[in-house]
Amino acid sequence: MSNSLLNAVTASKKDSKSNSTKNPAFYNRELRQFEREMIGHENPIVREAAASNPHCSTGSLVAQLAVETDITVLRSLLLHPNIPVKYIVAFASSDAAGQFDDDHEVIDTLVTRING
Repeated sequence: MSNSLLNAVTASKKDSKSNSTKNPAFYNRELRQFEREMIGHENPIVREAAASNPHCSTGSLVAQLAVETDITVLRSLLLHPNIPVKYIVAFASSDAAGQFDDDHEVIDTLVTRING
């Protein structure tokens, strides 16, 4: 009886080792894929949630800034602390930046970051 219990436990232990081959790179790829799905979602509320997430990667945020048209999502992107200043400057020189001419919070925050 004890021998079959030992066999069962040993077999389970071997199975659990073979299932744990996923390394941090695997989870990083899964996270980036999830971010891409979130920033490309059709619902602007979902895109805004992705844009305001403090753990969202810089690459995902920059990609979203390049294609986003919703003003609420753009505002979240511009106020995100992980967006590099060079992309903010590039956005400011685009036609889409005119939407924020009267938004003093965005202007003040961006001026502080650029001069900071």
